[in-house]
Amino acid sequence: MRALKASLGVAIIVAALTSLLGFTVSAGARSCYINTKARYPTVTSPCNKATISSGAHVVFKVRDLNSSAYKYHPFLVLTPKAPKHGIVPSDVGGNGLYDELKPVKGHHGQFQDKPHLYTFPGYWNVTPGKYYIQVHQIESGCTTRHCTVYSPVTTITVK
Repeated sequence: MRALKASLGVAIIVAALTSLLGFTVSAGARSCYINTKARYPTVTSPCNKATISSGAHVVFKVRDLNSSAYKYHPFLVLTPKAPKHGIVPSDVGGNGLYDELKPVKGHHGQFQDKPHLYTFPGYWNVTPGKYYIQVHQIESGCTTRHCTVYSPVTTITVK
């Protein structure tokens, strides 16, 4: 009985702390890096260095507080090709992704992409390997040649 009361006490303290701190605790959960600079987008899900099961339906979530984000939606680039000079190249072979992110209703600055679940050989979602993800955002009102801002590069592994 004493052990039951002690474990209930610990559970209540953990629940109180998690609600106070504003996050939930689940087995294997970890928080993702979120860029605090409003101009630059950040991939918030899946987290950097995440491992995804082959064939799993992944939803990509992005935080983008750039004022141009609602006029020019950000694009998600996913490819097995390593970034050059900090920029992930667009996939031209059809095995990666180049998708426009959609705004999440009721959540300012949040965008998501639910890519089609293809199963043909070579497609990123069913082909094991390391993949690089980056968000490309066009800035409105830009007067220079380079009017795109880029998120930090995120990597995922499909197993």
